[in-house]
Formats: sequence, structure tokens, C-alpha cells
Amino acid sequence: MSQFSGQSWKAGAGPFLWLALLLAPVRLLRLGEWGLWIDEAYTWADLHHALGSEQIFNPWGYRLIGAAVALAGGEPSEFSLRLAPCLGGIACVPLTWWAFRPALGTRRSAFAAALLACSAWHVYWSQSARFYTFALAVSLFGVGLFLRGAWRRAGPGGGRVLAAAGLGTVCLAGAMHPSAALLAGPLAAAALWRRARSGQPLPRAAWAALLLLLLLAVVGVGPRALATLAHHAGQKPVAHPAAGVAHLLLTCGYFFTPALLAGAAAGAWAGLRRGEPFIGFALTVVVLCAALVTVLAARVVMSAQYVLALLPWAAVLASALLAPSACDERCLRDRAVAALLLLPALANLALYMVVREGERPQWRAAYEYVDARRRPGDLVLGMAAPVGEFTLGGANRDLRHPEVVGTLSEWFPAGPRRWARHARRIWVVVRPQWFEGFGERDRARIEAWLRSDCRLVRRFAVDMEGRDLDVHVYLRE
Repeated sequence: MSQFSGQSWKAGAGPFLWLALLLAPVRLLRLGEWGLWIDEAYTWADLHHALGSEQIFNPWGYRLIGAAVALAGGEPSEFSLRLAPCLGGIACVPLTWWAFRPALGTRRSAFAAALLACSAWHVYWSQSARFYTFALAVSLFGVGLFLRGAWRRAGPGGGRVLAAAGLGTVCLAGAMHPSAALLAGPLAAAALWRRARSGQPLPRAAWAALLLLLLLAVVGVGPRALATLAHHAGQKPVAHPAAGVAHLLLTCGYFFTPALLAGAAAGAWAGLRRGEPFIGFALTVVVLCAALVTVLAARVVMSAQYVLALLPWAAVLASALLAPSACDERCLRDRAVAALLLLPALANLALYMVVREGERPQWRAAYEYVDARRRPGDLVLGMAAPVGEFTLGGANRDLRHPEVVGTLSEWFPAGPRRWARHARRIWVVVRPQWFEGFGERDRARIEAWLRSDCRLVRRFAVDMEGRDLDVHVYLRE
């Protein structure tokens, strides 16, 4: 280990690798301090009441979270619900270095791992009771196998066994979250395109294996993938194709961060100019996957989290701005490039941890405020009602059917109109930005009721630019 560490340090990878490994456990900091957001509450609800239904397409992620809660004592809390995704997020950092090292080199892959470790967006998903870090970790493991087979062509059959196993593993990542499997097609297509450009025809045995794998994917995964897409389209249709694509681009630009995207674009340009084969390969994978997701975004709502699997690939492209190994001629330039990419990411991570309070609405604080002041007989009505039920409802695990908190959402907008007939006090917890998803008539009616019959008693703000996460608490007496 010490010999390997010394070799990595001499190659210029040591500082980046140690930075990555030191920052990876940051995902454990304040893990249980942020309140749940609505999808995290749904995770706990669906684990108990919907896991066997046809609407759950990724059961293994739920089971991992349930196992972590059981190991932590069985009582759900913000910490126990997020523990397994957090460990998955920590694993993604060394997996990034391991996966890309055969094709990218030790130094650049260490820098890519450091960029991932610094990403506040990756930390966010590592601190959320969802499944994206599981999917990313499995995907990175598959990419590592694929590159060891298809790129180095080592082992029996020119590495075809490893390459096929890698593609299969990337497909299996879809069992954690379906979006991760979107990488498999572009990965195979880019490898075939590279092989065709090299003038070396693919052996018949390889074609047969590839066609068999494709057939198995179509028969075994195809129906489930189509069902997943149809279910998602039914839940989140787009009003107009251009609006769906614009939403995808805006969220990707925000969460990938302009600095990393600029670094990835500059690295891709520099690598192509130098004729580096793997940078061209990585760019092809990114472009094909981005094109596929963009086509989907014209039909259903696709946000940045559905392309989280491309975050390490963006870091890989940005790493092409560095020399493959440390050299005196480019030492100062490489340090400047590393600082330009790492320092903004580190600053963003510090803001996430301190000022932005985990970059999520303060639902728990709002509902705890209500709980401390409500009287017997008071009604509680709110957005993100499953989170309110988790906070106030005690043993109720069916958070999709709250008993303590009345639901106020675009699907259930009639609460104020129905409850206003009662003389009892009513607490109302809302996130004003969510009114944009309501119909015009429902929105106007609810906002008029809040203005005329209720008073704003507390505002829970999150200090960050670019996103409005404020939660307001109203009281009707």
C-alpha cells in the first residue's frame, strides 16, 4: 500500500487522491440534522405499503434503506433513513478513481474523484433517503469492469467477458434507479464506434455475444423499462416539449455547476485537439446519453438527478485539462487549473453545509413550530403533508395517507375551502413556490383565503441564490 501510495504521489495523483478520500466522509456530517423532504417521506411509506406493487420499479434501493434502519435500531429517523445512501455516496468517490484509472490514468482519475468528492450536489443525494447514490455506485463498478475489458482488452477473449459483465452491471444499476441504466446503450455504442474507427472488425463471437446481450435486455428489461417510462409520463407529463427540454437544461446547468461544465467543455476540447482516444470516447458517451435524455425530456419531466450518472463523466472530461502525470513544465498551469475547478466546488460545499442548511425546505422546523403551539382540536393543513405526518404522526407509517396533517397540494386543493367552514383554529404550512403547479382557479382561491382569513406567523427561509425554498406558516383563528 505504501509503495503504491508513493508511486501515486510521484505521478502527481497523491494530493488529489488524498483530498478525495478526506472529503468523501464529509457526507456523514450533519446527516440527521436536515429535515426530510417529501420524496424521502415517500421512501419510508412505500417501503411498508407499496414494495410489492407494480408501481415500484426499483425495490432493492428500498430494501437497502430498510436494512439500514433495522440495523440502526428499527426506529426511522433522518439519520437512519439516510445512512445507506450516504455510505453509497462515500463509496462513489474511490469507485470513480478505480473505474476510470485503466483508461484515464492514475492522476486524472484521482482528480475526477476529487471533483466528485467536492460536489455539493453529490453530497445532497448522499444525504437523501433516495436511491441515486446506490445506482451511481453500481454504475461506476460496471464502467470499471467495462473499461478493463473493452479499453485495455486484457484477459480471456480480449476482455470481452469483462466488457459484457460491465455492460450487464450498468444495466443492473437500473434496479436501484431506472435512470442509471440509460448509460448502458451509449456506452456500448461508443465502444462499437471506436472499434469501427480503428479499422479492426469485431469478431463474429463478439457480435453474437453482443446480440445475445441485446436480446436479453430487450426481452428482460424492455417491458419493465417501458412500464417505468409510461408510469413516469403519467405522473409528470410536460406541457410543451420545449418547456421539458428547458427544464432539463436549467437544472443540469445549476446542479452540475457552471464551473464544472466549463471545465468539462474545455477538457473535451483540449483532449480532442491532442487526439486523446479516451477523451473522445468519454465525450461520445456523454453526448449520446445527453441526447437520449433530452428526447425523453420532450415527453416527460426530466430533471438533473436523472443524469446523475454523468457527473463522474463530466469530472473525467474536466480532468483532461491536467497533464497525465506530474511534470515541471506544466506544474504551475496544472495547479492553476486544479484551483479554478476545486476551489469553487469547495466553497459551494461549505455553503451547503453551513449557510444553506442542506439546500432543502425547512419542513421539519415548520411542522415542529406548529406542534409546539397547536391546541387540542386545532386543525393542521399543509403541503408536504407526508413530512408533517412523519414529524407529528408518531407511529403512522402510511405517510401517503396522513391522519394528523391534512393534505394541501395540486392534486388535493380543496382543503381550505372545506375546512374554512369550521370554527376551529387552522394551521397552514405552505411553500409558496409550489402554488405555481396549481390550477389558476385553485391557486387564486387559496392565496385569497390566506390573505383574508389567515395571518403569516412564521417564515422559514433558506439563504441561497437561484432557488426559493422558503416555507411559510399561517394561522387562522
